[in-house]
This record gives sequence, C-alpha cells and structure tokens, in this order.
Amino acid sequence: MDKKYLIRILALTMVVVLVHTYLNKEFLFTEADELDLNIGTILEMSAGNAEEVEQPAEPVEEPKGEEEVKSEEEPKVEEEAVPGEGKSTEEEKKPEGTEEVNGEVPKSSEETADEDGQNKEGQKKSVKLLKSGAGTTDGDDPDGDDNQDGQDGTGDSTGEDDKWTISVRDGIEHVSIEISNCNPATGDTVSILARPDDGYRLKSLTVKPTEADTFSEISFTPTESNTYEFTQPEGNAVVEASAEIISYTIATPTTEQTECSIQIQSIIKQPGSIAEGNANACVGDKVVLAVTSKVGCILSSITVTASTGNIDAVMNLDGNYEFIMPAANVDSIVAVFTDFIILEETTKPFIVNANGNAVPQVGDRLTGVTYALPSIQWQWYADDTPIEGATEQILVLTERELGKTIRVQATQPRNAAGEGRPGTDISLMSDATPAVVGKVVGTITTEEVTAATIYDYVNETINVTADYEVALSDSVLEGQASLVITEILDREVNRVVYVRRKATETSPASEWLPVFLPERPAAPVLSVENAVVTDWDNGGLVGTTAAMEYRLASETTYIRANDSYTKVKVGKYVVRYAASDTSFAGKTAEYTVHRQFVELTAQSKPIIVNITASRTQPVVGDTLEVQVNAGPGLSYQWYANSTAISGATATRFTLPSSTYNKRITVKVTQAANVDGEGHPANAITVSSDYVGPVKKAPGDSIGESEIRGHLSYNYPMEVVAVSSGYEISTGSGSSGSSSLKLTSVLDRSSAKYIYGRKKASDWQDASSWVRVSIPERPASPGNLSTESASSATAADGKIIGTSPSMEYKLSGSSSYTQASPGETVVKAGTYLLRVAATGSNFASKYVTVKVDSKKEETTVKTKTTAKRTTTKSAKKVTSVKKDTEEEEVSDLDFDLIDKDELWKTLPQDIKTTLKEVLEESKGELVDANAILDPSLDTGIQVAVNDVPIALVVGKGVIIIELEKIDSGVILPDAYGVAKGILTEEQIDLISRGGVVELKIAADSVIEDRISAEEKTVFENSFTEYSGDYPNLTKAGYMEINISYKFSDHDWKEVTETLQPIKFVFALPDDLKNISDIFYMIRVHNGQSALLSDMDEDAETVTICSEQFSTYLLVRTPFVPVASEESQAEVTDEKQGNPIKFFIANQWPILFWALVGLDVFYIVLKKVRKVRRLKRLEAAK
Repeated sequence: MDKKYLIRILALTMVVVLVHTYLNKEFLFTEADELDLNIGTILEMSAGNAEEVEQPAEPVEEPKGEEEVKSEEEPKVEEEAVPGEGKSTEEEKKPEGTEEVNGEVPKSSEETADEDGQNKEGQKKSVKLLKSGAGTTDGDDPDGDDNQDGQDGTGDSTGEDDKWTISVRDGIEHVSIEISNCNPATGDTVSILARPDDGYRLKSLTVKPTEADTFSEISFTPTESNTYEFTQPEGNAVVEASAEIISYTIATPTTEQTECSIQIQSIIKQPGSIAEGNANACVGDKVVLAVTSKVGCILSSITVTASTGNIDAVMNLDGNYEFIMPAANVDSIVAVFTDFIILEETTKPFIVNANGNAVPQVGDRLTGVTYALPSIQWQWYADDTPIEGATEQILVLTERELGKTIRVQATQPRNAAGEGRPGTDISLMSDATPAVVGKVVGTITTEEVTAATIYDYVNETINVTADYEVALSDSVLEGQASLVITEILDREVNRVVYVRRKATETSPASEWLPVFLPERPAAPVLSVENAVVTDWDNGGLVGTTAAMEYRLASETTYIRANDSYTKVKVGKYVVRYAASDTSFAGKTAEYTVHRQFVELTAQSKPIIVNITASRTQPVVGDTLEVQVNAGPGLSYQWYANSTAISGATATRFTLPSSTYNKRITVKVTQAANVDGEGHPANAITVSSDYVGPVKKAPGDSIGESEIRGHLSYNYPMEVVAVSSGYEISTGSGSSGSSSLKLTSVLDRSSAKYIYGRKKASDWQDASSWVRVSIPERPASPGNLSTESASSATAADGKIIGTSPSMEYKLSGSSSYTQASPGETVVKAGTYLLRVAATGSNFASKYVTVKVDSKKEETTVKTKTTAKRTTTKSAKKVTSVKKDTEEEEVSDLDFDLIDKDELWKTLPQDIKTTLKEVLEESKGELVDANAILDPSLDTGIQVAVNDVPIALVVGKGVIIIELEKIDSGVILPDAYGVAKGILTEEQIDLISRGGVVELKIAADSVIEDRISAEEKTVFENSFTEYSGDYPNLTKAGYMEINISYKFSDHDWKEVTETLQPIKFVFALPDDLKNISDIFYMIRVHNGQSALLSDMDEDAETVTICSEQFSTYLLVRTPFVPVASEESQAEVTDEKQGNPIKFFIANQWPILFWALVGLDVFYIVLKKVRKVRRLKRLEAAK
C-alpha cells in the first residue's frame, strides 16, 4: 500500500478519535437532559477524562419543572467533609459568566468532578440536605478565603439570608391551620389562621422548634378573629394546635295547649361530648323529646329553632321525638296539638283483642278504637243487641257473650269540639268479631317448634310454616311468618326469637316458645400483599379460600374469594366465610391493602391523558386524567392558564366551558410521611406539562324534527322565525339569522326548503346545517274566465269566478287587492290572481288572467292571421336561430377558461363586462348556481389562486380576484367568499343579470407602518398570550383588505363579513416543516383575538376570520398531549434531534466520512495525473 495513503488514513483516524473524545467529554455534558443519561454516569465519564483534558467541563443542568412552588422549594446539596478525614477550606465559587437555567445556577466543573464522592485530594465527602437559600456560594471573604454565603470562615451558619420551614403537626383534629409563608427568612412576620370546626373553639396554639433548643416556644392566647402573628426566629418550626368542644344551651320546650306537654327526656351524647344535664348539649348530640297529649288531642308539629335555622324533629321507634344538636344554642322548642278529628269512614271504629286471640274467648279484653276525637261515646253489641251497661271503651267478655258475635258503635256528639264541630251527631258501627268461644289454653313442644322452623342461611331469615308465627319478643300480641335475624346473629349473647302455634276458630294460640340461634362461624385469618409499582392499583389477600367472601368497607355487596390468593385493589376490606346451605355467614375481619411508597420526582412528572378521545388538543367536554408513577399520599389541583380551578382536585377533570381557549396543567403533591416511616421528609409538588389550548366542543347532532319544533310561521308576511339559540338560512354554507323572508323560496319550482342549526356559543361550535322542508303554496285558483272591457281605460272588464278569499294585482304592481264574490270588475290588462294567505297557509300560487279591451281584440286577430301566414317558414327560422347560437359560442375571443361552456348562456351585456374585467388578467368561469339552490351543491370547493374565478349565478357573474402581493396566499373556497361578502338579496339581484367584482388583498406589513394605537393593542395582547403560551415569538405582520363593486358603482371596503372566510398562507422557508404551533393575533376595532392554525400541514397556516384588518403571525413550541394508547410505550422525547442522532451514530458517520474523503482524494489524484500527462503530450 502507498505510504502516503497509509499516512492519510492514520491522520484521519486520529482526528476521529480526538473528535469522539471531545464530544464524550464536553458535548454530552451539555446535552445530559436531552439524552436522558444518568447524572452519576456523566460524573464517572467526566472523572475518567479529567487527566486527558485540562479544560473544565461544561456545567450540568439539573432538570426543573415549569413552575416552582413558592411554599416548598427543592433542597440543595452541600458537600461537607466527613469528620476525621479532613475538610476542604476552599468553597466552590460560582463560575463567572454562567447563567441561571430554570431558576437554578449550573454546577461548576469542580462540583461535577467532586460529586463521585471524593474531593481533589481524594478525601471522602458526605452529602447533607440544606433548606432552600442555605449553602449557595457567593464570593470571597475579606481575607480572600472562599466562604459560603451565610457562613463565617469556619463554616458555621450565621443565619443571614437563611430561609426556614414551617410545618403543621400531623394529627390535629377539629382545627384547620393556614400559614401565610411556609418558608420565611429570619425576622419575617408570619401569620397563622387557625379555624376551629363548627361546635369547637381553639384551646391552644403554639409554635415549637423542630430541633430542641433552637429557639423558645411561642404560645398564643385564643382570640375571636383566629388570626395570630409572630416573628420568624432562627430555626425550622412546627405549629401545634388543639380544640375543645363547646356545650350549648337548650331552651325549655313549651306548648300552648293545656294538659298537653313536651319535655326533654334524655340526651344521647356522642364521644367527646362534655354537656351535663338535660339543658345542655354539644354539636352532634341527640336530644330526645317526650310528648304527652291530653285525651282528645294529638300532636300536630314540633318546631325546634336555633340561630342557624330550624331543625327537624323526627319520631323514633319508641314513639318519642328526637333531633341532632346544632353548633348553636337552641332558642325554642314549641309543640302544637290538635283537638278535633271527625268521625267518618276513614276513622271507623275497630276492635282490638288485648289477649291476641283471633277468636275471642271468655275472659278476653276487647278495646274499641277510633282515630276520631274528641268526646267519643261507646256502645257494645252482642249479636246486634246492645249489651246492658257496656258503654265504656273496654269490654271484658263473660259467659253471657258465649257463642255471640261482638260489635261496637262509636258516636261523636254534635259540637263536641266546640265552634259547631261537628254539625250533627255521627255514629258508626265496627265490623263483627267471630263468635265468642270458651276459655282454651294451648300448648306447644320443642319438637313441634323445630319441625315448624325453616332457616334461610343466605338471606339470614327465620321462617315458620303456615300454622305458626315467630316474634322477637314473647310479649307481643301477634307474630309474623318470617323475620330478618341479621342483627340478632351479630349479638354475642341473647340470640333468641320466639315461636308459637296460631289460634284457630276452635283452639286458642299456644304459648311462646324460645328458639336459640346458632353463633356465626369464626372470622378468617389472612395476610395482605400491598400494591407495588408494576401493578399500582392492585394488591392481594393471601390465604383466602373459595368458601370466603369479601367487600370494600365502603360497599355492601360481597364478592367470592379465590383459593390461596385473591387479587384486590388498594383499600380496606371486610372478609368472612360465606353462608352455605347449613350455616350462616361468619364473623368478619378487616384487612387493609396499601400502596408501596414511591416518591414523586421531577423526572417522573405527571402526564395528562385524554380519556375521551385520542387528540392533540382537548375540547370542551373532554375528560382528562392525570397519570403519575408515585404514591401513596397524592393530592391533585388542576389549573387553567396558571389559575387554580375551584373543586378540580381529583385524578380526572372534565373540561367545562370556562376552560375554552385556555391551557390546562395539573400539580400533584405528595404529602410528607405518607408511609408512617418518614417518607418523604417533606411534601413534594410537581407540575405536568401544559396541554391545549382547549378548543370549542363540537356542535350537537340535531335532526330536522328538532329545528321544525322551534320554527314559527307568519303566513301573511311569508316570514319564518326560529327560537333563540338557533339560526336559519336559505343556504347551508352561509351564516344564519333569527328570521327569513320565504317569498323567493316559496316561488321556486323545486328545492322548497331552508336550513337550520344550533348557533355557536362561546365554548361550542355551531351544529351542522339541517335541511328543513317548509309548507308549499296551495294550488292556484281555477274555473276562471274573463269579459273584455269596452275600452283600454274603461273599468268594466270582468274576471268571472272569483271569491272574497282571493286577491289580485295588475302585473307589475306591488300590492294585491281583495277580489269580489262571483266576479271582479277591472280595467283591461294582465292580472295575477291567487288565494290570499290565512293564519295557517301561505298565499297560493298565482294564475295569470288577461282582460282585453274590444279594440285590442281586432288587433290581436290581425296579428294572429299574420302569424298563420308565416308558419310555412318556421323550419327555416329555426335553422337561422341555430346558426346564431353557434356564432355566440365562437364570440369568446380572449383567454378565459370555460370548461362547462357557460359563456354561451350569458347575456351579451354580461359578456361585454366580463371581457373588460378579465381580458388582461384572464380567469375561469365556474358554475355556482348551487349558491341559489343548495341541492345542486356537489361538495367540491373551488380555490382562488393565481387567476380570478368568475362564479356564474343564474344570468349574472361574481368575479373573485386575489391580489397576492405576497406569494403563497390561497382562498380555498370561492363559494364561501361570495356568501361571506354578499347578502342573499345581493346574490339574488346578480342572478337576474349583473356583475360584481370582489377583491381580496393580502400583504405583509413592516411594524413601523402599524399605527400607534394598533401597535399598543398588539403588544398588550402578545404579553397576555405569552403568559398562556411559553416561549411565544413573533413571526411577522400582515394585513388583509376586502372590497367589492357593482358594475359602474364605486368600490366599497368590507371590514366584517357575513360569515368567516378561510385563508391559507404559505410559511416562509425558514419556518416550514418545524414542530412549532402557529397562531394569528388579529386586531380589529381595538379588540384582539387569537386564531388557531386549522390545518395539519407543516408548510402552511390556515385561519378563518370574519373581521379583516391587521394580523400578527406568532409561534410557540409544540407540547403534545399524551394519549391513553401511547402510555404503553416509552418513546424518546428528543427523537428527531439531529445533534442527538449524530451522537448516537457517530462511529458509522465518521467511518463513512473517512471513506468518502479517501475516495475523493484518490479520484482527485487520478484527475491531476491525467491532466499532467496531457500537458506533457501537448509539450512534446
């Protein structure tokens, strides 16, 4: 091999090695964050290259969140020599010329070199955490020694510029503590707001040093304002507080009715209550009221009044009333009774057997009962015969009533309650009992009860067969066929119910016999497996069997467990053996599944995921979820444009309308000591990246029936109106209005419909247009004839067959006149006749009726004869017409694109005007009749670019010309431009034969040409939007001007259009194909608006606007929103970075660069050799 060639290879190889070494040492340090390298690895690499390179390494930047929390600053690291192994006397200095990145000073090369655990002399160092503000370096001391700020030459803290931490002691109950400054400096004034819960007052409040003997304890005397201040001493502090419950007074209950009473029977105190007696109670205590009413009165209401409002008193199972004590004194308790209920069918008397026998027996005690009052009189009957002397409410049966049925009659005398109540005597008879039998005593055995008893172990009920009844007590008069026994089974003792045989017509009920219920099986013994990061939400219950069941403590439904291991979510669980065919469910045991502690860090910052839809920008109504790989003890706060959203403190947040056009982020805080073992030492807060701004919600999907339900017609005026919140239009692309004139739509031969939609709001787009059919005109009137007028001026002609429901007008007239019944007298002329509109129908279609004069008839006949004489040449005339049409096609004598042969359909005057306007600029004719009849719309948009577009509408033309002073501007929808600038009436006028020119000019503007007023608005808007969009930069100003003119009229400027017009701007070459997000700031009439880029093309910006003046193009770095699908993959956030690509692939790149250089050198050498040979030959 050629020696020179070998030397070249060796030289290039040395260059490659030197470049590689330099990049590993210096470049990787500056790109540590982008390459996601572990900081320890970088330090090792730096230490390994320290001997080879004397130049100090670049500072290593610590990653920080977008927003630092003021109350809790990140601790900084200070290196301190381990006692006994020496200590460096020189402190590290901040390198000159360094700048703070994200609010943090980068470390010097000396710091990075020492972070592997040794200083320059090889001495080992320990690392300790200092409060924010302590341990930063700042200059030299007067003697020239490098000292830390806030330390003297010996390294002892001086306390100057120190900031301390104030925390709140865990476990404080019934008091909420708010601290004005959690990181004060020495001498700062700190305010504490201590709010006790309702029903409590502050008992004590102290500020104590975290470390003993740092400073003296500070105590406060409770005040009514609950606000306290102190001056921050030197040292960290903790706030402690306690509260005591308040005993409130209860007013003595009263009633206005005599012989009726209400009094406090007892007070059931909650744990911690200090109330004594029946006249005092604490918040949450239960106050029980005993009510006594005189005969003839019943309770109507109880009103309990306190300063906080009225409290409801409800009846309990004992027939008494009770209420819960509020956090205030009870000022009054008033009971109201009533003394009159009329005797009627609903209060009819009935008989109750106190002995409980269905068939009354001799010796039974019967009681007559009615709910009527007062002064009820009684009379007992045996077989419909009054029982002598039986006029009391109670009757004890004797042998005289044996074999007889018993009834009782209740009588309410007239004016028993006074004031004429009731107006007459009222008597009602009860139903009869079965015939009285002799006294019978029933017996029952244990075996009989066992045979009659059936247990439902799953539903925890006891059931008895048809001839038996079961009860909770042996003193009740009547039992039941089934009882729920869950509460009884849960008892430790006295698990008993009672069963007896029912009474029949021939035998009495037996005595009650006790049935003792079995004890529940013992609770299971298990262990718990806590949740870990790999399966964050789920832990396990270890040792379960399929015979067990479990539930969350907050729920009621049990779930069957698995054998050996049951996977469950984090939470508190109740576990028991499930009920079987032979056993009730067992006793319960509680087990709690926790999350294993994972610390919240800036490297594992929260991620916002859109769980409604996978899109880069959320819309109003989307639900966002924060996902973070940390816990437990996390709390959340969502923000819109850096402002906390009230109540948005859950992991999910559904975007309300108030978040429209705002950027969303969430702060996650991990409380201190969440695992009970001191982790983390202090609360940690980390913010997510922003997502947004939030777009408007898509318009609702609506149907024709919804729009139709909001329409109201004025048939005589031929107008339709729509309810607020909706809009209607004659076309599907124009902006709508609240009402429409329908005459032109009704007169169409087809397409007799309008369009409706829900209007756009501040936070939601308008819905899609919905086509709505409208009522058609009735048929035109028939069976009409005419009678000629005597002369052209005489009003003696007739239209025969008319009625008063019809109306007519002379052709060319603007108003109709009501017709006469039978016939209508008119002058000679052509008339339009129709049925007039009613309250439910539009005016009918019209019929044309001609009333001649007798002199005109002769002329008409003459003309008719002449016409007949020329009939023979009709064919020839047709041929001439055809030739004429061909000549009209051929008269297009300038460069005009006419794909649909529209030119020949235009009137001659329209052609002349088109030629004058478009002969120099050329252009294209496009069929735009869909503007008049949306049913013809094919959905294809026509763009306006380099040449004008002439939209043919009926017999007229709309010319749209784009004056692109700057290249790259396109109007993608010519139809939309026309309908945005021209009203429906103007378009209708053009369609009858007219030409209108529309000119749109887009031009860049230098900032100096902008007026001072507009420039001020731009600057204020830019500053405001910069707060919401970090790193917002300006990219250039431009202005858009729109004007139009009809034929020979003057040009008119348009600053606001009827509907938004879409513009597409090509970006400058230096801004194309970058990942930035572009916006337009529009300033119009002193108001600014931010318009988003509507396309996904990296080379263009698309906007829609209905206001036109001056615009500013701005851009901001793109921050993608995570989608739920993307969370399964870990992607490189810096993918696409060319510098990183070079680092990752430097050896292949350098190798092929080396090969390429050598090939180039060899080729160059050969070329030179050939040239040298040619020169030698030429010399010879």
